[in-house]
Amino acid sequence: MRSRSDARAPPVRRGGRTSDAFALRVIVTGGGCNVPLRSSISKGNAGHYYYYLCQTKTCEHYGKSIKRDQIEGEVGELIRELQPSRGLIALAASMFKVAWDALSEQAESIRPVAAKQVRSVEKEIATLQDRIVGATNTQVIAAYEDELADLERGKSQSALA
Repeated sequence: MRSRSDARAPPVRRGGRTSDAFALRVIVTGGGCNVPLRSSISKGNAGHYYYYLCQTKTCEHYGKSIKRDQIEGEVGELIRELQPSRGLIALAASMFKVAWDALSEQAESIRPVAAKQVRSVEKEIATLQDRIVGATNTQVIAAYEDELADLERGKSQSALA
C-alpha cells in the first residue's frame, strides 16, 4: 500500500469552476510533502473565499490553507522579477549570429546553382517558342503552351531559391 506522500498529482478537472478559478492548480506543491496542493472554494456571509490547501496527513502543513490571491500574487511577483543575465543575453545573441551566418552562407552557395538552372530553363523556353511558331496543329500548340507554362513556373521557383 502506498503512503499519501507517494501519491501522484490529482487529475486536472476540466470545465469545472475550480479549473477556471485556480491558475496554479496541480503546479504548486506543499512545502513539506511536495504533493500538489488542493484547491477549495468556501462560501461565507460576504461571498466566496478561494484557498489552496495541503491534504497530505503526514505533512507538517496538513490542513493549512493559503489564500489564492496571496499565493498567486507571490508567484506573479517572482515571474516579474525573472531577468536573464547579461551573459545569457550575449550567448543568445552569439547563437543567433552563428545561425544567421550559416544560413547566409548556404544561400550564397545555392545562388550559382539556381542561376544555372534558370539559364537552362530559359534555353528550353526559347526552343519551345520556336516549335510553337513552326507548329500548325492546334493540339500540338496547346501541348507546347502547357509545357511552356510549366517551364515558366519552374523558372520562377529556381529564381526564388
